[in-house]
Amino acid sequence: MKITLIGASGFVGTRLIELLKQQGNHTLLNVDKKPKPFLS
Repeated sequence: MKITLIGASGFVGTRLIELLKQQGNHTLLNVDKKPKPFLS
C-alpha cells in the first residue's frame, strides 16, 4: 500500500512510520518542511 504522511517527522509521525514499516508491504512518503531521515 502506498501511504503519504504529512508532517510525519514529529513525535507521533516517527512512531507511526516505524509501526507501518514493521507491518511491511507499505511504500511510505513523508512530506514535511524539515523531514528527518527514516529510522532503519
